[in-house]
Amino acid sequence: MNLKFHRVQFIALMIIAILVCVLSVLRLDDARPAQAPAEQPYGRYTKEEMLNRAESSCQALMQVVRPLHLNTDKRITSKSDGALMRHWVVECAEDGELSFARFDWDADTGEIVEAVCEVQQNGDSAAHLPKPENAAREALRWAHVLGISESCHLVRVPERLNGGWLVSLHDKSRAFKVTLYHDTGRLQVSNSSH
Repeated sequence: MNLKFHRVQFIALMIIAILVCVLSVLRLDDARPAQAPAEQPYGRYTKEEMLNRAESSCQALMQVVRPLHLNTDKRITSKSDGALMRHWVVECAEDGELSFARFDWDADTGEIVEAVCEVQQNGDSAAHLPKPENAAREALRWAHVLGISESCHLVRVPERLNGGWLVSLHDKSRAFKVTLYHDTGRLQVSNSSH
């Protein structure tokens, strides 16, 4: 009987010891500060990095004075050769204004695929269409703001469009079309290499 009693006591002590160990592990786990899992990049960039990149471009393009609203999206498209291409697309809108921008970056290279910016115009800007050299200078400025190399150069004299200019730029192996619609305040940059 004494042996049986000691065996029951030993088992009870073991169960209590196991419970104490389990509870202390749980308490230690609760005491550690919870860390959010690190955001995984999509291509070369994380969502936060793309939002920061878009915000700085937006501020430079639209000369923002009000708070910006930014939305981001990941997309996959097919290139002309059938290869898949991952995109980061960020839309920016200025609070209470008609100004708007949309940026589309190649997620794997970080190169701009397309950017569209609509800036609210004051008055009749169609009557003040800039000269071709001014349109070229403006296109080069926009290209620089969007991270296209400073070594970009004009391919040919800007072509007049209805209400604006089409400016062709080239940088190393990349070709870009910058369309400046002066009458609507719309700017569009397309990477012809994609």
